[in-house]
Formats: sequence, C-alpha cells, structure tokens
Amino acid sequence: DYLYPSIAVNPDGKVDVLEHGLKVTSQKPPVIQGVIPASLPANASASLTLTGAEFRSNLTVELDCKNTDGTRIEIPTTEQAPSGDGKSVVVNVSLSSMVSAGAVCLVRLTNDDGAYFDYSALSVTNSSLNLASWRSAPDLLSARRALSLVAGRPTATSRFIYAIGGDSGTANDPNARGTTVYDSLESSQVDVFGAMSAWSAQRNHLPGPRSAAGAVTVGRFVYVVGGHDGTNVHDELYRTAILDPLSGPSVDDIDASLGDGSSGLSKGLYYYRVAAVAPADDLANPGGEGLAGELLPVQLPERSEKIMLTLKWSGVAAAHGYRVYRSPTPGAAADSLQLIGEISCGSNASALCNCNSDPAQCRFKDTGLTSDAAKTPLPPGSLGVWHAVSGSRCSNANCALSTAREGFAISALANPTDANQWFVYVFGGRTTGGTYLDTYEVATITLGANAGTHAVADWVAGSDTLEVPRADHGAWVMNRINSNVIAASGSPDDVWIYVGGGRTTAGATNKTLEAGKLGGSGMLATFVASDPLNGDLVGFGTGASNDQLYTFGGIAGTSDGTSASLCNGSGSCNPLPDLRPGAFNALGAATTKRMYGAVTQESAFFFVAGGHDGQSAIVNTQTTVQ
Repeated sequence: DYLYPSIAVNPDGKVDVLEHGLKVTSQKPPVIQGVIPASLPANASASLTLTGAEFRSNLTVELDCKNTDGTRIEIPTTEQAPSGDGKSVVVNVSLSSMVSAGAVCLVRLTNDDGAYFDYSALSVTNSSLNLASWRSAPDLLSARRALSLVAGRPTATSRFIYAIGGDSGTANDPNARGTTVYDSLESSQVDVFGAMSAWSAQRNHLPGPRSAAGAVTVGRFVYVVGGHDGTNVHDELYRTAILDPLSGPSVDDIDASLGDGSSGLSKGLYYYRVAAVAPADDLANPGGEGLAGELLPVQLPERSEKIMLTLKWSGVAAAHGYRVYRSPTPGAAADSLQLIGEISCGSNASALCNCNSDPAQCRFKDTGLTSDAAKTPLPPGSLGVWHAVSGSRCSNANCALSTAREGFAISALANPTDANQWFVYVFGGRTTGGTYLDTYEVATITLGANAGTHAVADWVAGSDTLEVPRADHGAWVMNRINSNVIAASGSPDDVWIYVGGGRTTAGATNKTLEAGKLGGSGMLATFVASDPLNGDLVGFGTGASNDQLYTFGGIAGTSDGTSASLCNGSGSCNPLPDLRPGAFNALGAATTKRMYGAVTQESAFFFVAGGHDGQSAIVNTQTTVQ
C-alpha cells in the first residue's frame, strides 16, 4: 500500500496540498451497487443486504444520516461475514430516535485495508412508507412539455439528471403540442443527499426535435426512441454515451524553449488540458470530443524572450485527433480554458492516431497561440454525439420500432439471470394518424466490454396486447430492488411491469391497470388485470419503491392534478401478484400542478421536471425522497 499527497486547485488558482491524502491499496476497493431494502421506517431495527463487489472479511459498515433540518447522525451497524464471492453482505442496523422520517443516509463500507465506498443513499420514511415532502429544485432553462427525464452516472459516485426534448406547449391546453419541438437537452448534477445544481445546456443535441418520446439509461448510454417532431411520429432509436471523466489524455511531459521576444508565453500561471476526438465511425461517440484529461498548471518565470512550451501526452486508444486547451491569459481561472489548437491524425475522418509510430500525433507546441473563446472543454456530465442505432450497433436491421409511436410508456430492466443483458419496452402510444395502439415491443441490449460494443437487437412484438389501446399513460417496474415482498419470496428474481390507463380512441380515457411478469427472452407473460386506477388520469409520471407504486401529476378529464392514488377506494385494492396488500399509495399533493411532465429516479430520490400547469409549459423542478 502507498500514500500520496492530494492537491486541490481552485478556479482562482489557489492551491492546497494534503499530505498522505490518497492511499493506493494492493487490492481493489469495494463498490456498493445496491442496498435492499432501499428505505427503512424511522426507529426501525432491520437487516440490510448490500450488493456490489470486493467485500472482504473484517469489513465495517456505518450510516451517515442527514435529517431534513440538516443535522448529521452517525449510526453504527453489526456485520455478518460477506458472501464467498465478495458480492454481498448482510448488516444489522437500529436507527436512532434522532433520525427522523425524510432523512437520507449514506452507507459507508470499509474493508480492513482502509479502502471504502460511500453509497448514496438509504432513505428513512414514516411508518406508512410514504414519500417525504416535496422540495423545490432549480428551474429548467426552457419550459418543456412532454419531455423525457433520465438519470445517468459518469462514474460510480457522480450522478446527473438529463432533460431531453419536449415542446413549448400551448396556452391553456395541456393536451396540445406546442409550435416548437426541442432537440436540445439540459443537465443538472445531483449530490449524495439529492440536492441538484443549476441546469446547464448540453452541447450535443438530438438528431431531430422530439416530443412525447421515450428515454431510458442502460449502462453508459442514454437511449431515445419514437416521439413526434412537430410534423410526424417517428420510429428511430437514438443513443448517446455518458462521457467518462477518467478516459481523457493526461500530459506526461513538457519541453520548454525560449521564444524570440514576440512568440511565446509571458510570465505567469497557465493551465492546460487535452481532449481526444473520436473517429467518425466510432461506435460510442462518432466524431465526438471526449472529456479533457487532468488539469496541468504551469508557472512560467519572467523572460524577455518569452517561453514556448511543447506538451506531450500518452495516446488514447482509437482517437482520431486531439484538442488542446489553455487559460487565455496568465493568471486566468482554471475553469476558463479555451481552445488553442487541434491535431488531426489524417484526412480520413476515421483515421486513427498512433503515437508510438508517430509521436508528433501526441505533441503540441504552444508558441503563445491566441485562444478561441467560443471553444471550451466539455464540462463534467456531458453526453457525446447522438447517433442512430443501426449498422454494426444493431444486431440485425436498423433497430427502429416496428410501429412509429408517440405518447407511449417506456421501461428498461436488467435481466435478473444475465448481468450483461437489458430489456427495453414500449407500451401503446399513438401513430401519426392518431390511431391508439394496444401493442408493445421489446428490444434486447447486450452489454459488451466497453460502451462501444453494446449491441441492440431489433424490436420484437410482444406476445400479448394491452386490454385497451392507450397513450399518454405510464408504466412501473417492480423487482427485488424496490420490493421487499419479491426479495423475500421463493422467487426473488421475479420482475413485473405494470401498465396504467391513459387516453384512448375518440379522446376517451380509461382506468385500466394490468401487469405482465418477465419471462424468457424478455417476453412478458399474459397480462393480469387489477382494480382500475383512481381516476381517468392521463399525462402523469410514475415511480416505484418500497413495494408501492406512485403517480405524479397528470390530468383527469378537464381538471389538472398534483397527485393521485392508484386504486379506487381506501384499502380495498385487489393487489397484483408480488405486491403486498394495501401497496398502492395516495401521495400528498405537490406544490405545482403538472401535466405531461417527466419523472426519473436516482438512488433514493425522485425528480419531476417540466410539463404544463394548465396555463402554459413550465420550468419547475421538484424532488422528494422515497
């Protein structure tokens, strides 16, 4: 094991060093991928199952809980021996009376060599397992109706929310698409306690505008399928890579030489970063720029001749070229870098750099070049270039839907028996001509060794149809992660997808609720019907946790809503398989009316954004804890 100093550089150039701040261990550090159950009632004593990798004997686990008033409480646990493969461990915890409902707890697992991982997050609920009160979050940059919202993780410990497409809405009519349909995206970073940063615009846009489309995150890719562009309904499947902040080139060496008094750099502190550019035929980020490598500070002395610097770096596999960024003036902030030059490894857009045979392809001489203020490095959380899933990215044809559709429900789930396989489903929706669909389609995604080798199989028609054709509805996934009933059952790999009611033929609405159990090859078993939803709800968002299903917002007839329960009556629901009696939950009203908004879940947190409040499209965003 080795100890290294840690260096922190602020944008204003201030630097501090923590001696022995980083410990590098001979064995891999632990990683927590999930905690079951994901929530505990206040004052509960229970067992938690942590899943992940590299759990070793003599590990310790503790909870760092943050109450809604900001107070922090540390809760110790007792640990059993981890599983033989080091992928799971059971810990016993008793929540202190000082930890209140609505609290969020980080779970820290530490191996005996000192390596640790902080998992975000375990939530604390009331005895009814209700969601916590809604909190306001930063507004979107643009008001978006019928947008998509997904979560993605550039690393195991960093997380972002992405708002995709949507339309501008129509005044006083939440059901009508706006005259502007967006191809733009926004993103917000989420910290370990669920707090969001201000939204920022993503540089790479969709290939075309999309409203009422479907979006999911699978591995390092965000997928968008179907939707309306303002003129037609589409069937294309697009995707983009969540760019890896650890894959950028780092400068290994610098040569300095004197200038002639006019060429070169003046005295002062400069910062450099280098980013790789992918070839045009790259499978993950075609022709796109990656995130820049580590920041390199260089302090230059006063010389009348000025100083020229030659940067040298190790090549990035399968790069077509490199872009070099530098602070525009001496003493400028570390986050103000601008482009000073670019290296291209051939006129063919798919040519690859080979720094071993041609070192000049990984070297760049700065003679005091003028920077381009319009070109800056991509920020953390950036997505790559959007591209159609076709050709070698698709296992057979073009991976387009069999039927173009908008306003459908979409779900993605991991195959419980194959860690390298995911299924993506679309249910119902509308065609360009306004026909409501009762069919569903499923595509299988096989995860390769890296993002570019993920392969998508063609969409296959489902083996059953919905009871009623519908659009503007929602779907829920229940599995061992969000259902204690399933996790504790004799068949813990069971997965159910629930499909709710929405709008149907001739503008009518329906309350249908039905579910299909995951079978072989991603097919769902024959749908099972349950008691209907409580209200003819359309344009709502969905969420699932703690053996419960939730709806968020929506519109019932001509009345807008802020929340809804899923079943008629009080406690009289006829639960579907694998849900406990009384599982359907009536959620307290949010503070913003929202129809055709979007919902996503990241760890213990639900996020809702955009939509229409009955008068216009909105920018409002809110969060809650499961």
